[in-house]
Parts: sequence; structure tokens; C-alpha cells
Amino acid sequence: MKNCVMGVFLPPMHKIMPRENLIIYGYGNVGRQYISVLSGMGIGHILFAVDANYDKIEKDWLGVEVKEPKSILSESEARILLAIGSRTVARQILEMLKVWGIAEERIIYEHPELSPFPMLVAVERKALDNYAEKEIYDDYLKELHSLLITKQCTEGELVRVGGNNDGGYVMSEAALNGSVAYSFGINDDVAWDRDMVEYGYDIYMYDHTISALPEECEQFHFARKGISAGAISVGPLFTLEDLLRENGHIGIKHMVLKMDVEGAEWGFLHSISSDVLQQFDQIVFELHELLRIEKQEEILAALRKINATHQLVHIHANNYSNVVNWGERYMADAIEVTYIRRDVCDFSAWKPIYPLVLDAPCWKYLPDIPLGAWNDRDYFIKEDNE
Repeated sequence: MKNCVMGVFLPPMHKIMPRENLIIYGYGNVGRQYISVLSGMGIGHILFAVDANYDKIEKDWLGVEVKEPKSILSESEARILLAIGSRTVARQILEMLKVWGIAEERIIYEHPELSPFPMLVAVERKALDNYAEKEIYDDYLKELHSLLITKQCTEGELVRVGGNNDGGYVMSEAALNGSVAYSFGINDDVAWDRDMVEYGYDIYMYDHTISALPEECEQFHFARKGISAGAISVGPLFTLEDLLRENGHIGIKHMVLKMDVEGAEWGFLHSISSDVLQQFDQIVFELHELLRIEKQEEILAALRKINATHQLVHIHANNYSNVVNWGERYMADAIEVTYIRRDVCDFSAWKPIYPLVLDAPCWKYLPDIPLGAWNDRDYFIKEDNE
């Protein structure tokens, strides 16, 4: 953390009581950083946030819902913390709150000042408070780490496929020799899919949360369907086997799979057959909920399963997620991983320092999470002074 150069907007914590109810006014960069710091340090109890653009922005930053500004009136005692970077806009909001009858003593405002204190510390401390005292959690992290050791493919180079931030993945050119790729979880970003077309792939794209792709391409084949986390297709969620059958791809080899499905990957890995997995030379996942101790058996079993057919060749922590750390060692709740089928190439042990030069922060406004010498065997063995 000492090497992080990006600062963070710190809220006026000296004006906030440890357990008082808070409403955050402002859900932009300042507001989200306020939420991260307060949540991570256990200061105040955030009921929700409000923003004039509440209907146009993501609504669940670290579990804090965003509502329209007048929702403030539903809470008669909570204090309102202004997270507004513009002094002019802040003055306008203060006047509006006065018109609404909000007492001055309920309002907390100081113009945000950039601090050199890195945001990751604030986010990760919440996770430490929840788990650091549990020996079972220590054991889980050690086993999780042992299943996520990367090796180097002795053929080809690593390349970045997709955009410079979230949605881009580090992949191996040695396993880009096919013509069919499956892409689950599109949202509004097709940069990865577009790059894969340049490698000669047709992309079969699935996302049941959108009605259409943000752009069209002759090699894009989109359906408003999602991936099933179980063994059968139900409603808009389909098993991979059913989709392969629908597209005439049963038994086809040398395919690529990309999946960012917000936690459904664990049920998918549990139910998918190893034979189907081996149709894919290369698989990239964003794995979620890794810090949820209650899911440890499901997560560890899924990783053992994919490790039997594929070798992990790259790992990158998502800086948009919670983090736990001991000293200079980190684990994130969400990570990006790249697997290559074990018979595609030979693999050798290596000791990279993560993130690699090819990596980029998933959220561009925060520094990357320094996994460092991830492949060290004793990465998560705590020393007495930590």
C-alpha cells in the first residue's frame, strides 16, 4: 500500500459519530469514496445514498443503495453527509435542504480534500474486521491460494484482449487457435468480443439483462439468455450444453469461453461436465464472492474441478471489490483468471509479480491491487507480528 500514488477523498470523520445513521448526498467519485472509507473503518451507519442522477447510475456500491434526493424526507433523524466536489453545487444543495425543512445540525459538509491515504486500506479493513479472528478463515485462504497458483505456458505470449479496464483480460496466444468463442456477461462492453473477432473467432454472446448489443458485427451472434447455475435450463437461464447443442457445437474443440456472471460461475462449474469443459482451449472467468466464508466448500470444489482439466496461467485482482490483507499480501473478493486446457501446451513454474504490465485496474479511478509474489508457497502464512 505504501507504493500507491493515488489519493482518496476522506469524509469529515471528526464530525461523524461512530454509530449514527447517515444518508450520503452524492453518488459520484467523492460519494463512493466516502462510502468506502466509512464502511471500511466502521464509522457511522449508512442507510442509503441519494443523487440527482439516481436513475442513470449503478445502484449498489458496496451494498449502499442510491435513491432520488427527496428520499431524504423519509428519514427524520438521519444526518446528511454531502459528498459534493463542486462548492457551487454544494451551496445549491444546502439551500434546497433548507427549503425542505432539514435542520442545519443534521447536515455535515466540508469541501472534499484529496488525501494521500490509499482507498484500498479503507475497503480491506472491513473484511479484516469480519474475518481476521476466525482461524477457519485463515485455513480457507491458504487452501484457496494453493488452488490459484499460476504456471507459465512454454509456448506463445500473454496478450491483453479487450479494453484497458474492466472487461479486458490477459490471455495466452498459444490457446487462440480456434474459430468459436462463447461470451457470457456483456452489459454495454463488447471490446473483448471485438478483439476476439480480430483473432478469427465468431462470438456467441449471451446476457439476459440487456435487450440488444451496444454495437453489431457480422461475427457477433447475440441472444438474450443467461447461463444457468444448475444442471437444467429454466426461463432465461440456459445450460452451456443446451446452448452448444442449439448452435451445433457439441463435440467441437479449440473453443474459448469468457464468463463474467456475478457469482453464477460457481453453480456453472459445479454442474458442467468435464467433457464439455475440455471443448475449450482457454477459459477466462471473473470469479466472485471469494471472501464469503459460507461458500468455501462450493468454491474450493469448483476450483479443484477446473484444475483437473485446465491450468491457471494468469490472475488479476478486481480493485472494485473488497480486499483482505496481511502485511503486503492480499486477496480480493473478485478476481480475473485465465485457464488453458492442460494438453494445449507444456507448463513451467514461474514467479511473476502481479499485476503484470499487461494488467490494468478494473476501475480506472483506483490503483490496482498488488498481489505481488502470488506464487510463493507461504503467501498466506501469517507471521506473529501481523
